[in-house]
Amino acid sequence: MKRPPPSPDYMERALAFLAGMEPLELTQKAFPGITRDMLRNALIERLGLKTGDTPGAPPPPAGQAPGNRSPAGKKTGEGDDREWTLYTDGACRGNPGPAAIGVSLQSPDGVEVVESGAIGVTTNNVAEYKAVIAGLERALAMGVRRLRVLADSQLVIQQLSGAYAVRNPAMKTLHARVKELEKQFGGVTYEHIYREKNQRADQLANQALDNWRR
Repeated sequence: MKRPPPSPDYMERALAFLAGMEPLELTQKAFPGITRDMLRNALIERLGLKTGDTPGAPPPPAGQAPGNRSPAGKKTGEGDDREWTLYTDGACRGNPGPAAIGVSLQSPDGVEVVESGAIGVTTNNVAEYKAVIAGLERALAMGVRRLRVLADSQLVIQQLSGAYAVRNPAMKTLHARVKELEKQFGGVTYEHIYREKNQRADQLANQALDNWRR
């Protein structure tokens, strides 16, 4: 049975939820019947943009409207060939235990886009992988073409770099998803960093976990 179109009030609340930096998939779960295209079109209408300003891309995060020009004059969504930096982290209290992700996507000229959210009860390695996946999806949505991925999980970085084999079935599925996303970029590199160099993503993940457990 086909769902009726959402009411203006229902869509308004969904947009407010998304603007609060909730991940896109959480917005869709919180407001059943609202698709990616509905959110994208509503944002385009709200901002007075042309449909071509964000070709085929999901709605952008709060603070980074479709077609916004960065200081360097690039428009997100139309193919940014500069190398962006992606910091990711997965927080898990207990292993397995309650978990969350934190993502900080940064442009060469200092623009930051963040994403965080609880992901349920899982293992730390799953949380680390899901943080990378969320970051890659957000970067693609913004038209980023080249990406440097930094994380403090040596296992995940070494597996994504090809230095370590992936044997765990759950990890294989997540690894395959990362590689599928990776093919859509012009270039992606992975680099292990120590926790003290990954404080922003760590902070985002732990804040999301704190908020979820209240």
